[in-house]
Amino acid sequence: MKTTRRTNTIKNAGKAISIYSNGSERTDSSDKENSAFNKYNKASELRLETVSTQFSEIDNQKNSKNQVFADSSDVHMSIDIESAFETLMSECEETVHQKVVSEHGRAIISNLKKSETTMVGDLERYEIKSTHRHQMVVWMEEVLKIFKCPVDTFFMSVQILDRYLELSKKSLKLADLHEIGIVSMFISSKYQEIEPLTIDLMINKISHGKICRKELLKREMDILCTLKFKLGTPNALNFIDSYTEYFSSSFTTDAKNTIREIAVKVAKNGISDRRIAFTVLPSELALCSLIIAIKSHSKACKRQMLTVSLSGDIKNELTSDQSMVLQFGKRLRKLATEAVY
Repeated sequence: MKTTRRTNTIKNAGKAISIYSNGSERTDSSDKENSAFNKYNKASELRLETVSTQFSEIDNQKNSKNQVFADSSDVHMSIDIESAFETLMSECEETVHQKVVSEHGRAIISNLKKSETTMVGDLERYEIKSTHRHQMVVWMEEVLKIFKCPVDTFFMSVQILDRYLELSKKSLKLADLHEIGIVSMFISSKYQEIEPLTIDLMINKISHGKICRKELLKREMDILCTLKFKLGTPNALNFIDSYTEYFSSSFTTDAKNTIREIAVKVAKNGISDRRIAFTVLPSELALCSLIIAIKSHSKACKRQMLTVSLSGDIKNELTSDQSMVLQFGKRLRKLATEAVY
């Protein structure tokens, strides 16, 4: 992860002091000292400074005569204004989100349901067993967690992996599973994140040099063509987020966030299990995960949250036969107690 060096300039007893994030200090008390510092800085800037830092230092030197220094009160005032602005923006975003869900939540969920699909999951033709897929999914989650990727990337990565295995016409081998998993994470990261995982990182760190650039790009093109570049297929996480907001009137804000967090963990265990991943619709996996999360949180806070009305609303959202969904719900509850994630 890249870190950015920030420079705050303040006035202290008539001397301009530049304080860096690493704790180093410099005092410009005279032209002689400034000249000596510049010579030292030129000798070490290629080793220590980034290009952006070099540009900022050049700009500061040009404007040093007309520079107005802020005192400590100005700095504190700036911090207070920024924090107040961020709080206001987060509140506004939450209000807009709640308004959108309250007015269009039903339409959003209905549209997601139109696009969701189930898969057969015939992995035997590739000689890939359920245990192999499970190990791959668990490994993908660990990798993405290490590199601090959002949970959206994980759910999409698993979905890309499964859809490619489902639709591929090639004679894939078990040895190909590792490469497919790596490329699935690479595609998902580029789709979901502002700063995605780089190709060099995928080759050197994640695959440990076992995959070359040419092989990775070739597999990426094969996956994208097999999926016809349709990567936005709804997954369980999309439905968890939508349903959490849709039923949010039944919970407090803190309870809603806790229930969502638990439901995501339960759904992670669900998609790692082959029988659930290839049998239950993503919307139904999300609903089962929410029920388990609500019951778990209710038990923890010793307060009944799954009311008769809420339970009925959730059951009305089921598309398949309720008895089948409840059967897989029991298995999902068992997986949740094993706590793979």
